[in-house]
Amino acid sequence: MRRISIITVILIILTAVGCHNENEIIYTGSNSVKKPMEALAKAYMQKNPQIKIKVMGSGSDSFHISNEVIYGQSREIKPEEEKWAKKYGPVQREKFCYGAIAIFVHPENPINGLDMEQLRKIYSGQVKNWKEVGGEDNPIAVVARGGRSGSEEFFEKEVLKEDKITNRRYSLGLNNEVVEIVSKHKFAIGYAEVAYVDNTVKTLTLAENPNTPGVLPELKNLKDQTYPLTRPLYLLIKEDAKANVKDFLNFILSPEGQTVLEDIQYAPIT
Repeated sequence: MRRISIITVILIILTAVGCHNENEIIYTGSNSVKKPMEALAKAYMQKNPQIKIKVMGSGSDSFHISNEVIYGQSREIKPEEEKWAKKYGPVQREKFCYGAIAIFVHPENPINGLDMEQLRKIYSGQVKNWKEVGGEDNPIAVVARGGRSGSEEFFEKEVLKEDKITNRRYSLGLNNEVVEIVSKHKFAIGYAEVAYVDNTVKTLTLAENPNTPGVLPELKNLKDQTYPLTRPLYLLIKEDAKANVKDFLNFILSPEGQTVLEDIQYAPIT
């Protein structure tokens, strides 16, 4: 009888763990995608209180996908990642909203805007002083993302083109770290996913070229993609993912999920 009792207890525990796992969804991947996923997870769990969603940012390069995982990227998928994904079986990849890379400076910096060419020259090290772009006679402290983040790769592709980023820079792993250091350094410039930028820094307008007006990374400019550093954000799941994972993705792509995104200043895809 004692042995049966122990086995019964073990089975009950295993069943409970199985139920817990069945109702658990994990987000991992891009830190820039983490912010909208937190809002989406909260909205989805309010509708489905039996579901628990863990939202963890690990970077666009930390490619991992399984039956209970929804994975985010803030850039295009790489060829080697497509090959890697095949090891997991067929993968569904969806564009779910538009975000943007914001450019910002210390609030006391008199500069209010730049164009893409000026930004390229600053981050490539060709422009080293604020007076060269209409500011005061002070050296520019360049702050960038590091760790081969999706934001870093997108920025270098869209802004630097064929140039290399200056070696005279501060490289930080997370969006909020870039915001924090720029807020404390009067001569700094930085970039981050727009949702992480707050009033401790001044967001600059950005123009495609010197002959076009600069615009801010605001919702209306993300919607019509007039802001030069607007970018799509992506989610990936296995095609044979758990039903809860598929349902969560369907919620994200639905009008209700897209409204959640719009409420936090991400441009919907619909």
